[in-house]
Amino acid sequence: MKRFCYTITVFLLCGMLQSMVSGCSQREHHEPVRRVTLEAAVQEFLASSGAPGVVVSVLRRGEDAPLSVAGGLACLENPVEMAPLSVLKIGSVTKVYTALRVEMLMEEGVIGPDTPLARFFPEFPGAEAIHIRHLLTHTSGVPEMLRMERLLANTAKAWTAQEILAMVAEQPLDFEPGTRQKYSNSGYLLLGLIIEKVTGESYERQILQHVAKPLGMADMRAGDDTSIVPGLACGYACTAQGNLCKPMLLSIVPGFATGNLLGTAEDVVRLVNQGRILRNNLLDNPPSGPYILDTGEAAYTHTQFQDMSYDESNHSGMATYHFSERSMTLVGKAGMFPGFATWFLYDPQTRMAVAVSTNHEARSLEAQQLAVHVLEDIRRTGRP
Repeated sequence: MKRFCYTITVFLLCGMLQSMVSGCSQREHHEPVRRVTLEAAVQEFLASSGAPGVVVSVLRRGEDAPLSVAGGLACLENPVEMAPLSVLKIGSVTKVYTALRVEMLMEEGVIGPDTPLARFFPEFPGAEAIHIRHLLTHTSGVPEMLRMERLLANTAKAWTAQEILAMVAEQPLDFEPGTRQKYSNSGYLLLGLIIEKVTGESYERQILQHVAKPLGMADMRAGDDTSIVPGLACGYACTAQGNLCKPMLLSIVPGFATGNLLGTAEDVVRLVNQGRILRNNLLDNPPSGPYILDTGEAAYTHTQFQDMSYDESNHSGMATYHFSERSMTLVGKAGMFPGFATWFLYDPQTRMAVAVSTNHEARSLEAQQLAVHVLEDIRRTGRP
């Protein structure tokens, strides 16, 4: 299989890349060299990855005006340039929003970290032993919803959260809560339903009113398959031969609280200011190490990709990424949805965050690499 997807013609890649680093949201307090550096990084990403388009947005904690650079195309069929305010499907970055609202409800005393699932879903298997903190940290043992045969047999159907919950509830737990860490979309689906139960409002309204609006995320919304969304980019995948193609047909509705949000890179990078809505948050108090299970063991996975080598550990809504060779620990989240990949990363040392969104589902690690290199450059130069 070819490493990159190149149905974008050589002419497009070589002759138009300069003109297609078109979108640039520039603020006076940012030095022009930073914009130029971001433009160069975007060009390199497009040329090396074969992704149709990408947006990079950078923001210092406590500030409100991101510096954003976009390049490439938002849609190939009817060529539209990617722009700083292009809307993309952010996939599992949705979980950060879900976790923030849950933690806000905990600070309000509505629920607590040890509130059992049985309070809301008493018939769910093992509900007494599953606590809110287990759902937040992927340590609940709740079976993965994306393994459900009925859902996989009809991915285009807009399955409701209740329908998916019924499928998951038919299965035994994968492990005793708190003893392992295994990524679970189902856990965040449950958290979304809990938000609705304790507030009496829809998940979307809760997120938009209590997270997105206070943080200035003007284009954030929940996807529903049928609405016309201004500025929405087209998503792409790869064939087995390495050519760009349309992604698998998957309804965004089942994503619910685990992956159905849409937004711009500027919306996502504003997560850096989550301290404005949540006193006890991971950016103010970044974990010093991996998540510790109820058994006392550390939970983490290791990833090696090109020049990146890091240990990842999931905490509440976000993960820590420890790059030992770089002496660098970042906090953030990756998100993928068919056709799209998004990263949010925050560097506690510089208080800088970067969001990278691309309309190529198979270029998530390349997007992460771009984000890491941007944050490294900020450390090296000392300029945002």
